Amino acid sequence: MYTKWGKADCSERIADGILSVSTPSHGGFILSSKMNESVPEYMRSEDRHYEEDCEWCFVVFAFPDFFSESVREQAKETMKYWYPSEYERAFGVSLKPGESYMKDYNDEMQRNKDKFIVVSAV
Repeated sequence: MYTKWGKADCSERIADGILSVSTPSHGGFILSSKMNESVPEYMRSEDRHYEEDCEWCFVVFAFPDFFSESVREQAKETMKYWYPSEYERAFGVSLKPGESYMKDYNDEMQRNKDKFIVVSAV
């Protein structure tokens, strides 16, 4: 099968309409159109593909009954770290400084939007 990440090496059916796929370079979940409609709009991928590094957390959040407690906890932490706005909306909380890398990063960029920021890796 072909995915947006390339030809799938393997796939696993998690549930009707939820497929986990792996390619030589990447992978993630692919949802049927019907299942994708059940993902909250503010988390939904238009192309029904949710990559394995970060976006997978939206599938687990939308369909928790198909995943273990530990996977649900990992998904919650992934969402908090990488998608703080979605996390705050989903769980009805406001993250404090230090609770989310991306929120802290975005806040720092906003505070310094009129300044030059230099990043270097040596």
